[in-house]
Amino acid sequence: MSQRVSAARVAAAIDALTSSTTLGGLAQALCERAAEVTNIDEAVLVERSGGVDRQICRHPTNQSASPMSTGVTTSAEALLSSRQLTDLVTTVEISTTGPDVRLLIPGSLDPEQHDVVLLLADVASIVIDRLRAETDLAGQSARMQSLTDRMHALQQTLSGPLESSPDSNTSGFALAAGLLTDRERDILETLLSGASNAEIAVEYTLSIETVKTHVKHILRKMGASNRAELIARSG
Repeated sequence: MSQRVSAARVAAAIDALTSSTTLGGLAQALCERAAEVTNIDEAVLVERSGGVDRQICRHPTNQSASPMSTGVTTSAEALLSSRQLTDLVTTVEISTTGPDVRLLIPGSLDPEQHDVVLLLADVASIVIDRLRAETDLAGQSARMQSLTDRMHALQQTLSGPLESSPDSNTSGFALAAGLLTDRERDILETLLSGASNAEIAVEYTLSIETVKTHVKHILRKMGASNRAELIARSG
């Protein structure tokens, strides 16, 4: 494994990881890209629980997806389905706030390849934590919307507005806005002024795709299905 690592492949791998929008998509991208940049074309991502390595994904995907028992030899057997069995398996830890996740690659890597795989693992760990945080925020947003709906329903049954919330729609909107990141709040303010994605991209020096992603996150966190509904809720 003495082939030089392609800088273009590394850049493409990082882009694929950072653009992942689901944990499953990220896991598959990590397996595929790690195998590609190391020129091995084989990798497995596993999660250890109760002393057993549970396979999350593998590349190529046409191999067995059954759970793997703990132990290097068994892991190597699972990895090297189309190769001569060897006890050399490179293991890279994926540091996250959740369960123990490891990337397994058959054979040994040269220093350059190892550094690149470590870089991809670090990028993946950041994206994993980001996606988990977004999932938590989505749950918080849904609960916040439920609370807003309950406040509105209660207000309808009373003779006057709730003392703690003169305008439940506006109050709920403000509470939901508190879940946004600083950049998302900036974009929300510009979006509410009627700016298009292209205008927002120019305003904040972002790509159109990045703006679309921010807008999608804003709509989800604010509990709105589209811009018109979001603007209407802003009061």
